[in-house]
Amino acid sequence: MQRIPIRSESEAKVQLGPHLTDLIESIRFGFAKWGELGKDELRSLRAPLSARTRANFIYDHIVHEADRRLTGKPGVVLVRDRGFLEVHVGNEFIVRFKKLDAAGRSRNVRTKQQALFSMQVTMFGLGDETLVTVGYQLNELATEIAYIKVVCPDGNHKAWLFS
Repeated sequence: MQRIPIRSESEAKVQLGPHLTDLIESIRFGFAKWGELGKDELRSLRAPLSARTRANFIYDHIVHEADRRLTGKPGVVLVRDRGFLEVHVGNEFIVRFKKLDAAGRSRNVRTKQQALFSMQVTMFGLGDETLVTVGYQLNELATEIAYIKVVCPDGNHKAWLFS
């Protein structure tokens, strides 16, 4: 395994720029669907659910919306081979969606696959695309999205991050 070259934040803004609205709106859509589940007549369905269930529910709706918005866009390929959606943007970036903690790190079970993604290591026959996360942080009460960020992980640190 070898490390992937980490492209710069400015390169990310140029390459991802035409798709940022679709990526961000996909996250907003997923969280809005969670909000619908909290309406009066459905509130009892949501009450016993855990934070992990919430994140999975939101993620599934994010993926659904991203698929609707991005399928067929020039330079974008959607791949679902490894248990999560990868949005390939050109030959430069692979994007995934995640819930983030306050430091901008993805919140997930630390599997080998997740560790390799965070360390920017080639895996599963992928090329040398820089791996980035488009993620969201909720406010303290988890009642709304506080931030949506684009993060380039580099091991336990971030190479860069922008909102």
